Order: sequence, then structure tokens, then C-alpha cells
Amino acid sequence: MKKVVAYCRVDGPTSENTQELLNAQKCRLKAHAQKHNIEITAFYEDTGFPGYTLERPGLKRLMNDAANSEIGSIWVVNYNRLFRGQMPQRLKVLQLDIHSIYDHKFDIYQGL
Repeated sequence: MKKVVAYCRVDGPTSENTQELLNAQKCRLKAHAQKHNIEITAFYEDTGFPGYTLERPGLKRLMNDAANSEIGSIWVVNYNRLFRGQMPQRLKVLQLDIHSIYDHKFDIYQGL
């Protein structure tokens, strides 16, 4: 069975609210998963990195794990937490389902 993981990101400079913002994203993702009887097996996170670059430690770890494991889906609060603009090719080649709890659910095979 393919694993579901979650990704959280807060951009901008680290502040006293950064951890609170990350925790809020995690809580929303956990509640949504619980509502749908889904187990999120891991959380990946980045702080202080913009969404237009893939050069983020947490995202790099997620992409590496996805390439070498049974990860099937990435859940995010909003898809702009994962990337901004067009989906980068390096994410597309992983052939993962990406599920946003506030935007529409979309699959990378739909050509986004």
C-alpha cells in the first residue's frame, strides 16, 4: 500500500509565529486525514524558503524518500505550500498524487 505523507511550509523570515503556523498546518492536515480514515505516515516541513524554488531541505528529503520508497501521495494545506506557479518537472517525474485540503484535489497526470 502506498504511503501518504504531508508537507508544510512557512516562507519569509523565521519569527516567533513560525512554529505556530507550521503546527496549524499540521493540525489541519491531521484532522482532514482523520475525517477520511487516512494515516499520514510522515510530515516534511520547511521554514523561510519561498515556494518557487525546490532548493528546500524538507522538500529535498521528501523527493528523495518518494524516489526510494512507497510514497504515493503528498497532502498539503494549499498546493502553494508545495510549489508556486507550474509544477516543476522534478516533482512530476515522481508520479505522486498531490492532495490539497483547501484547493481542489489534483493529480499530476492531469497536466498541471
